[in-house]
Amino acid sequence: MLSVIIPTFRPQEYFLGCLESLEKQTIERVCFEIIVVLNGEKEPYLSDIHRNIKKTGLDNIQIIYTEETGVSNARNIGLDHSKGDYIVFLDDDDFVSENYLSGLYGRITGRKDSIVVSNVRTYDPVTHQEGLDYLSRAFSKNKEGRFSVWRHRSFFSSVCAKIIPVSVIEDIRFKTKLSVSEDALFMFTISKNITQVFSSDRESIYFRRLTANSASRKKRSFTSNLKVMCCANHNYSKIYFSDIKRYRFIFYLNRIVATIYTFIRRVILMEDERHVTRLQFFYTHDTSTKNDINHHTNL
Repeated sequence: MLSVIIPTFRPQEYFLGCLESLEKQTIERVCFEIIVVLNGEKEPYLSDIHRNIKKTGLDNIQIIYTEETGVSNARNIGLDHSKGDYIVFLDDDDFVSENYLSGLYGRITGRKDSIVVSNVRTYDPVTHQEGLDYLSRAFSKNKEGRFSVWRHRSFFSSVCAKIIPVSVIEDIRFKTKLSVSEDALFMFTISKNITQVFSSDRESIYFRRLTANSASRKKRSFTSNLKVMCCANHNYSKIYFSDIKRYRFIFYLNRIVATIYTFIRRVILMEDERHVTRLQFFYTHDTSTKNDINHHTNL
């Protein structure tokens, strides 16, 4: 049995599309359960969720409410209430192809120390166009088999677009104090129990909706980005040295380097944005000055 865990905070109109994609799954309804964990404000969101469920006719779904906000806490609650042997995480503004669950389940059955990753597409709700991201490219290049840090590292940055056996997760949970990189840290933590990475068929697709409010797109100050990097590397180091014999050193090193690279990239982006802002200011100022001169010349 599969457990699909959907954390949600102030769900918007996209949430109905998420549920509708699950209602259309080709796999038998008895083979999976859906756990929606609403966190934060209760109303009118809880009523909206019940209303959307009625529209879809889903009957294999349970709704859990918690006052404590945070996607990590919501996912942990979903894990604690799940009854399935395999876990699938789905964000409330994303959706999946009709054969998504059957494609994942068909490949993971009988495997207790592996994960199966799916194909990924981005979706622009404004233009309705599909696109590719780093997970899409990683999927197209994936070579199945024994877990390789260099071949499979991209798949360990997100908990979505994959199916994970409960035997791999064990009693490991998300760090609730983190608001950034919580997915990558969770995947690194469970990596000690993963020996192989397999792919679903190309038609089993996770559609990642592009939204301006995504946590990964929010702008942060230099100090904030520095804190995120230091906190992430501290957590990776703490986990690695807690069970040094079971974690792969090269993967640990890769995670450290990746967080430093991300920090540098964000700082460079901040500088580029400041430069553009300064150019726009001087251009506007210069234009107004020229207009003023032309005005007096024509008098």
